[in-house]
Amino acid sequence: MSGKERRLAQRRILAEDPEWNLSPVPKLSDLCIKAIVTNFEKRPIINGIPSKHRERVLSSISTELPLTIVTPLIPEQLYWKRRAVANFKNCDPKQHGGSWKQLFCELHLQTIIESYSPKKGRGSDEWDVFLATVRLLSPCINKLVIKQLRPTEPAEGTVVKATDPPPDHLDLQTMVSSLPQLRDLSIYYGIRDCNIDFNWSFFGMTLNDCVLLTNVLKANNTLTSLRIQSSSVDDDRCRLISNALLTNKALKTLDLSHNKIGDSGARALAKVLSVQTTVLADLNLSNNKVGRQGAYCLGKALATNKTLQHLRLRMNYIGDTGGAQLCGELRKNDTLVSVDLCGNNLGAETVRALCALLEKNGRQLASLDLSCNKLGLFPSATTIFAASAAPAVASAAAAGTSAPGNFGDDAKKEVDTAGKALFEAISQNKYVTFFDIRVTDLSQEYSVAIQGIIAENMQAL
Repeated sequence: MSGKERRLAQRRILAEDPEWNLSPVPKLSDLCIKAIVTNFEKRPIINGIPSKHRERVLSSISTELPLTIVTPLIPEQLYWKRRAVANFKNCDPKQHGGSWKQLFCELHLQTIIESYSPKKGRGSDEWDVFLATVRLLSPCINKLVIKQLRPTEPAEGTVVKATDPPPDHLDLQTMVSSLPQLRDLSIYYGIRDCNIDFNWSFFGMTLNDCVLLTNVLKANNTLTSLRIQSSSVDDDRCRLISNALLTNKALKTLDLSHNKIGDSGARALAKVLSVQTTVLADLNLSNNKVGRQGAYCLGKALATNKTLQHLRLRMNYIGDTGGAQLCGELRKNDTLVSVDLCGNNLGAETVRALCALLEKNGRQLASLDLSCNKLGLFPSATTIFAASAAPAVASAAAAGTSAPGNFGDDAKKEVDTAGKALFEAISQNKYVTFFDIRVTDLSQEYSVAIQGIIAENMQAL
């Protein structure tokens, strides 16, 4: 570089305004980003933007943009996290596949479904808009927890009578068919925010609702988990659902807890467990009306079933005989991992069958819940455990001598024959790691000893 060129390069341009400064002048890239953000709804541009500027755009565009624009265009989690936090409380992406986009889409669709009121005898414009939204969000919908379903509104001018049948709810068949990625569905047929418009007819699954649901189960091969709780599902509806499950090869979890299912419904579900094509692995019938006959049928089915791993029958009406029959049949099963029989009025017969099950039990069955049953402290003259070590306890009590499991001065009246039998049975089992025997009238001595065996089994894992 010549001397003249060097002098020209060192020249400075002085502004006419002495207060002028170069630093406030925005960069061209900043001006472009601002223009993209301001006009994003009219001209949504995201592809082609350099990665170092793309993040700035996603952190600046509005979280109220129409979903028709951003859903197919933006996959980045940064934007969807902002949008989810702005619209919902207690956001936990772990409950939605670890994806903020999936979280937003599932919670947004849940909100739409819970607020949607089907209309009878009116135009289908609202239904078309609803289905369009479902289809738009469908690629991101894997799990739906519907906490309320509004009943169908009567046609305009119709007078609703007290004798009219309960109104139906949302057409699940059409909706679920528009969600090919749906795996987990939880539904409550009722209203949580009815306020002064409360009406008993708004609550419970109608037969038409059940038919639509069974059509879903017959045609769907992606849904793996279905929960219908507190929705007045009775034997008739349970039989319809069971009939659909006879041909279903996808559903692994079925939760029908807190309903009105009795022995007839349990027999229908037992038939499902008996077919070789079933893949059902978790069955929850807690807080229903299943009795001795239903428990017997479920036990017979489980004697040959090779898929079910978790059976929950807590708070039913199985009774002591039903519990004994169920445990007797479970001796032939080698796939169950957990069994819950809490609060079923079980007693001495069940304990005897359970002891035989524990002594035979293999590696699979690891969890048993017998809490809230009257298992222990039977009269000393009982012979229910004549085939086990109980006669020694009974004879000792009859002779008026001290025996394990009694309560001091009450030894002549009551002895814990059940506690002794369960302790000796569980001592021969190295695989049970959870055994809930709270509120079962077992003596503290044997309760502590049994839990000690369970603790040893857990440490041996």
